[in-house]
Amino acid sequence: MERHLNPTRREKKTQTRKQSVSPTKKPREYRSILLSEASIFIDRKFAPPSATPDLELLTIPPEMQTLVDDIAKTYCEECRESAMSGSGEGSWRANASVTVMSKLRRFESFAEVLKVNSSDKPWQAELKPVRATELPQTTVVPPPFTISPMAVEPKDLGTASLLDRPYSFGSSAGPIVCPPVDSPPADLESLNSESLSYTSGYTSTTLKTDSESLSTPKPDISVGLAHEWFPTNHQSTLNYLKTDPHTSAMGLHFPFLIFEAKGNAGLFGAHNQAAVGAACMLRILDLIRCGEDTVVWSVTTEGPIHELWAHYRDGKERYQSVHMNLWRMTNVAHAKAFVEVMAKIMIWGSSVFAKRVLHVLDNVIHH
Repeated sequence: MERHLNPTRREKKTQTRKQSVSPTKKPREYRSILLSEASIFIDRKFAPPSATPDLELLTIPPEMQTLVDDIAKTYCEECRESAMSGSGEGSWRANASVTVMSKLRRFESFAEVLKVNSSDKPWQAELKPVRATELPQTTVVPPPFTISPMAVEPKDLGTASLLDRPYSFGSSAGPIVCPPVDSPPADLESLNSESLSYTSGYTSTTLKTDSESLSTPKPDISVGLAHEWFPTNHQSTLNYLKTDPHTSAMGLHFPFLIFEAKGNAGLFGAHNQAAVGAACMLRILDLIRCGEDTVVWSVTTEGPIHELWAHYRDGKERYQSVHMNLWRMTNVAHAKAFVEVMAKIMIWGSSVFAKRVLHVLDNVIHH
């Protein structure tokens, strides 16, 4: 009697994950019209900003190098098999998530600090930059709280503000609006009266349904700071600010690296999706005024071809995407180089990036 084996959990995941909803415009029109209207630009700049960490200068500990080599060898073999069999997007995505990013995250120095997520939960739509041509309709919502500019050090955090977000941090450059709740978390109630104040109400912007609006990000893989890593007195603040971008909380805050993986589809569309996702990552950092002079990362893939991009906001408040490198995973040397770069970005994310975020949150809480 013929036996029918049930698909593995991993196979089920690759089969059932829904793809992101694509915009109605073709990728080139979407980039030249919709993205530009939201001040999101790709390949307009060809050199990373000075804030970009030099990955070449970061060293991988010897005990981690062994893990990197093993991951690269396995990943190369999987990519060769997928390329020969013409595997679909789900297979490529699962290999990158399970074989590379999840294994790297379990390295001892990352395990408590970072979180890797590959769920199919979309991000919050309100994170997206607002297009200049979108017509808002206003609704009155309950009052937010306002933290004065004195609560943080301007020299550490920059002066850029984030508009059209449901939070309100006062600054000389304008308000950053924060989502209202019935009452602020207990740790924020302890702030002194000069730092914390209530307003009588405010008006938020709600966009009309637009068939040609920017696609809501739903990255195939996201890497950020783990909720449990933050001190207890910070966690209620994170929940209040909604620094986890997902519509359903995943315990992943301040994402700094995302993947947009394609099987046989073009990289052009992946670039568009990654650019919007990166803009959202920078806007999350703006909630604590940490988005200025900060770089976030994305990986775009088409089958075995993997690209690395750096994203930042320039002095004119435009979101820029700069191409950094390209590899083909069926080449073992390329696979090793790629995994090493992922390891270095995670080293940077769990140290330099994480410490900066924690420092800013400390300033907000203690003032």
